[in-house]
Amino acid sequence: KTGKPNEAIKYITESLKIRLAAHGENHKTVGTCYKDLALAYFRKKDKKKAIESYEKYLKVTSNVFGKYHLAVAQVHLKMALMCKRLHKNDLAITHYQKAIEIYEANKIETDANLANAYSCIGYILMDKGSAKSALGNLRKAYKICDKLYPRDEIKRLQAMMNIAIIFYDEGNIKEAQKWTLICLASVRKGDSDYGPNFKEALESYEPTLFVSDIFIDRFGSV
Repeated sequence: KTGKPNEAIKYITESLKIRLAAHGENHKTVGTCYKDLALAYFRKKDKKKAIESYEKYLKVTSNVFGKYHLAVAQVHLKMALMCKRLHKNDLAITHYQKAIEIYEANKIETDANLANAYSCIGYILMDKGSAKSALGNLRKAYKICDKLYPRDEIKRLQAMMNIAIIFYDEGNIKEAQKWTLICLASVRKGDSDYGPNFKEALESYEPTLFVSDIFIDRFGSV
């Protein structure tokens, strides 16, 4: 297993040299080589070189397409994911924020990747204990999901429950109750909005629904 990444790195590096000689630094195929190198180093668990290679991929993509092109936003999002997996959470937040800036520059307000960026920032901040900042990002994710998925309750439920959990962890039972009961009412509604996802929604949220029932017993229903 350890030999495979090393072999890949060898061939990708040779390919990179050829492409650099043929096209110079700022070419899409050069960027692709840097991306492939980053993935190979990631599999080798060489964090430093994985991040360095992805930064080069980002630089090439930015030079080829322009700083605020959506292709650059995609690279920021992929790099953020890699940073999360490498436990470089502060760097991950930076790249999620850069992607958000690009979406804002392009006046895109409703996009699944944008919602995901806000959610991921929220999750990281939750783990860091920054509840207030996490809540702001999770609210933004929920607003986008509410527009994007009017008939896909699972994604909307997830966004709602993330907000409820933040309030619960802060001790703000009133707001936690409000968001949990909204979520619970949606799950128990059982109408055509769910379609085939209804059973999956119930099973996915069974532990959370138990918490919701405690809220209802204590505070009443919607």
